[in-house]
Amino acid sequence: MNMIDHIVSRRGGEVYATVEFLPDEKIDFFFRGRLLRNDFPAELLALVAEYEGIVEDMVFSLVDEVEERIYAYDLGLREMGVGVFNLSIGTHGEISFFTKYPTGSGFKDRYPG
Repeated sequence: MNMIDHIVSRRGGEVYATVEFLPDEKIDFFFRGRLLRNDFPAELLALVAEYEGIVEDMVFSLVDEVEERIYAYDLGLREMGVGVFNLSIGTHGEISFFTKYPTGSGFKDRYPG
């Protein structure tokens, strides 16, 4: 069953998006869906795109800096009351994210930086 929630800044309370999504059947804490409303700040969208490019190009030495800037927004799902991590936004409104921060030693409730 599809869920609908709002991605917000838990720090400032701004509503950045309304999303419809489903949990991935194979990956814990991972969700895929689509944007119903997109009010993400241009700076955040640019950071997400930069992060995706860094990961795609495997330039991992740059990941931490960009991640810290993204996680400064303290994104979360308003109704579920959980964080949003590893946000990916496609060009056609598709979206994916984790609700726990994935690490090599398991999932964390908060970004460790």
